[in-house]
Amino acid sequence: MSSEILRPLFINKDLDEITSSKSSHYLSNIQILYHSNKSKKWSFSHSLGGTPVINVYDSNNSQIIPKKVHRYNNKIQVEFSYPISGHIVLINSKLNI
Repeated sequence: MSSEILRPLFINKDLDEITSSKSSHYLSNIQILYHSNKSKKWSFSHSLGGTPVINVYDSNNSQIIPKKVHRYNNKIQVEFSYPISGHIVLINSKLNI
């Protein structure tokens, strides 16, 4: 087991840039998908394969918990109780670190 300390990924407020203090390897394992129109359902396709970890944020960059999340193949559908805009951050659940 390595004694190396892994540092977290940081996403800036505008989400224009992703940086990692370890390496750019992480970038191929993360996708940020935006939904700019307020809606009770968001649907996305992704290219990560498998079942990614999903984090959901509103348009103020506050993390929120959706009503439901459906995952099938390379598609994600997120449902809310009220219309909302924002984005999701998908992280490959099979990172090779």
